[in-house]
Amino acid sequence: MGKKSNRLTRAATGCQCCVTELPEGGAGARYGCEERRTVFTEREQKVLQRIRQVQERAAAVKRELDGLPEDAAGRRSPAGELDRLRAERQQLEQERLAAAHERMQWLGHA
Repeated sequence: MGKKSNRLTRAATGCQCCVTELPEGGAGARYGCEERRTVFTEREQKVLQRIRQVQERAAAVKRELDGLPEDAAGRRSPAGELDRLRAERQQLEQERLAAAHERMQWLGHA
């Protein structure tokens, strides 16, 4: 059985950092910064999942608001929930940025 080794080469385009060619990945398979950008940590995945949940709930609340007349008293509760969801989304965005920064530190880019 032959020894597996990764060859480091300079990227022809993009960020110009090292690119690792993976021999087991087939002809020309690469694992550089562009490919690594799509690899999320568990923390990032959890935050992104929560962001999707908040977005789905906000869309449902907006549909509910669209079904109510402008002067309806029942608009206050959904409008308040929408404000709460916006605030939660802002907090989740800060968490997402922190998790992405942590990943970049682990990769040695920050």
